[in-house]
Amino acid sequence: MSKLCNEFHVFFNDLVSNGFNTLLTSLPKDRQYFASGVPGTFHDRLFTESSLHFAYTNYTHHLLSKSPEEIQDKDSPAWNKGRIHYTNAPKEVMEAFATQFAEDATNFLGARAKELAPGGMLVITMQEVTSYLNCTTVSLFYYALEVTKLVEENWYLSIQRMELTDPPPWLKRKRHISVPNFITHVRATLEGIFSSHFGDEITDEMFQGLVKQISSKIEELVSKHREKTQLLVVLKRKVLGMCTA
Repeated sequence: MSKLCNEFHVFFNDLVSNGFNTLLTSLPKDRQYFASGVPGTFHDRLFTESSLHFAYTNYTHHLLSKSPEEIQDKDSPAWNKGRIHYTNAPKEVMEAFATQFAEDATNFLGARAKELAPGGMLVITMQEVTSYLNCTTVSLFYYALEVTKLVEENWYLSIQRMELTDPPPWLKRKRHISVPNFITHVRATLEGIFSSHFGDEITDEMFQGLVKQISSKIEELVSKHREKTQLLVVLKRKVLGMCTA
C-alpha cells in the first residue's frame, strides 16, 4: 500500500509596502511546508477561486482600507477637523467610519468566500482597543453584529463559532509590561498608516510621545488585557456551487 503524503502550502499576505524578505528569511529552514509571500490588501481578491482550505487573520481586521472621504470634507457634517480617530466625535463621523467598515468587511468576506474551497474555514481574531489609545477601530460588539449581518447576506459562508475569548496567554500572565516594547509592536502595525498621512518625522515624535502617555496608564492596560477582550469568529465555506462573476 502506498503511503499518502500530505503537502501544505502557506501563503503570507501583507501590503505591497511590507518587507517580505525579512519575513521569508526568518522562516525555519527545517519547516515541513512550502511558503510564499502574497502582496496586496485583503479587502480585495488575492488568490484563485476555491484555492484555499484555511484562512486566518489576526488582529488586523479592524483596519480600514481608507479614511472616509466625508470626514476630510470641510463642508460635510462628518468633517472630523483633521483628526484621524473618532473618539468623542459627532455622530456623523461615527456613521462615516461605520459605513466604511461595513463596505470593507463586505469586500473582505466576499473575496474570502470566493477563494475558499467548499468546506474551507476562515478564522478571525480581533482585539478591542481601549479608548485612550485613540485608535480608529470598531467595538467588538458592533463588529460581531456587523459580521453576523454580512454573513447572512453572503450565503456562501456560515458562522461556526463567535465568542469573546481571553487574550494570548503570554500577555495575560504578565504582571509588568515594558512600555517601549509594547509601543514597538503598535508601531510595527500602524507606522505606515501614520507616515503616509503626516510624514516620517512627526510620526517618530508621535510614537515617542505615546510611550510617555501609555506609561501613566500601563496598569489599566494590563488589567484590560486580562479580561475577555478578544473576539473569535470562525466561518465556513458552504459546500455549494459558485458562480463566477
